[in-house]
Amino acid sequence: MTENIILEIISAFIHNRKPCLNTNLDEHKLFYTFYIQGLLPVLAYMNKKWDIITDANIKKDLVECYYQAIAESFNKANMFEFISQKLSENKISHMPVKGWYIRTLYPVPELRTFGDIDILINKQDREKANEIFIENGYALKDNWEPTYSYDRGALRCEVHTELMDSDIGKGDQVISYFSDAFKTAQRDAGERFSPEKSLHLMYLFCHLAKHLYNGGAGIRMYMDIALFLKANSDTLN
Repeated sequence: MTENIILEIISAFIHNRKPCLNTNLDEHKLFYTFYIQGLLPVLAYMNKKWDIITDANIKKDLVECYYQAIAESFNKANMFEFISQKLSENKISHMPVKGWYIRTLYPVPELRTFGDIDILINKQDREKANEIFIENGYALKDNWEPTYSYDRGALRCEVHTELMDSDIGKGDQVISYFSDAFKTAQRDAGERFSPEKSLHLMYLFCHLAKHLYNGGAGIRMYMDIALFLKANSDTLN
């Protein structure tokens, strides 16, 4: 029953409507489930808009969560804009994918939380990009081709020279499918590019498949696809 209520709240959030809740809520279970799925700010937003929670303590926690999520997202966005500008100043083409652009499809962009930002660069820019991250206070954490990760405070940047690092299953050609992503990309700001929409959607599918293949995927990955389709279905190939 709780699972159906969760899906109803998420559907209402995506389609900007009041959730239809005709049963008593296990509010503590609801809170915990949204928490472990990384979607607690969404529940906070829906409660702020539609007042669906009655427990005073949970309501208080949701209010705190809502504003904390906005503050954290704002800080991470500013940090990424800064490193993106540094990459552009050094003529390094770079393409953030998933959360950076998906968040703009949310009713409140800051509700799309992210622990890291995935960035595609050209392989020949690898060493220069590494210098820029280190010079600007990032610590190199993972260092294996084609993925490198850098941490600075709350923000982690995963830098990729290939969007996919495996073909997932036998006989697939997932890596090569995305190898020319820059050719169809659109310039965003400076040397930052956004992926072509149909390719971005395929990447969301393949990234989800990779997670399922390796162990599992949370609801948010499906939400991202739903919001992407809702926003772009008229223009997708």
